[in-house]
Amino acid sequence: MKDTDRLHWSMIPAALFVVDASLRLLESSEAALHLFAPGRGASFLDLLDPGSIEKARRLLTPGSGEPAQGIELNMISVQGKTLLVDVYHRWHSDGLGWLLCSVKNADLERIERRIGWMTDQLKEEAVPVQTVRPLPGYRPQREEAGRLRSRIDVALELLEMLRPDLIELGKDDFLNVIIAQLRSESHGET
Repeated sequence: MKDTDRLHWSMIPAALFVVDASLRLLESSEAALHLFAPGRGASFLDLLDPGSIEKARRLLTPGSGEPAQGIELNMISVQGKTLLVDVYHRWHSDGLGWLLCSVKNADLERIERRIGWMTDQLKEEAVPVQTVRPLPGYRPQREEAGRLRSRIDVALELLEMLRPDLIELGKDDFLNVIIAQLRSESHGET
């Protein structure tokens, strides 16, 4: 591979590795070096969580075809964190392979963690769910209505914490609908 070729592809903002048939790393993109920091003469397998090594050996081989979807593997980052990654591979006639590693949607995982936390927060304050509809004309007592408004306010605050992440994912329209509905419930405008 020429130096001019390496300068071109190595600058892409994705973790890309050039490997031989035994998965020994020959070259890495700048993003791959930054995210995984492979050592000199390392194998791609050295970057994997032990539970993913056999899967990689079995599926990342020349002649195994190019999957329509990435192969999910767990890789270990520079910080020692396990990252779920889709690995796309392409093998060339010269025996070299390109492995493009795409970290699964980290933003979505962060949102899922926050939603889990919010769910736990709401469970701590939860009251049993009413399965019977109130009689027509029934108005909740002041104390009960105050507790309900308090829970709705907590939910609104927690949803506002998610706003930046949902805007990044282009899902803020859904958030706005949920918040509007909760606000109308909080003010008794059902």
